Amino acid sequence: ETIRAGLFLASDQVLSNSGPAGSLISYVIISIMVYFVMTNLETLLLISYVDQSRVKKFIILE
Repeated sequence: ETIRAGLFLASDQVLSNSGPAGSLISYVIISIMVYFVMTNLETLLLISYVDQSRVKKFIILE
């Protein structure tokens, strides 16, 4: 319950500082950044999965 209250208070502070347009713009920018990060992580995962020689760098096989 405290997490929800904290998010509510934090969003109230953001709205009072930047207004609704600033909050919307920042939400869109962060959403685009998260999309690109997740897409790049997916690409790295697929590359390391296809190329089995790279797996040895991340997993210690004994």
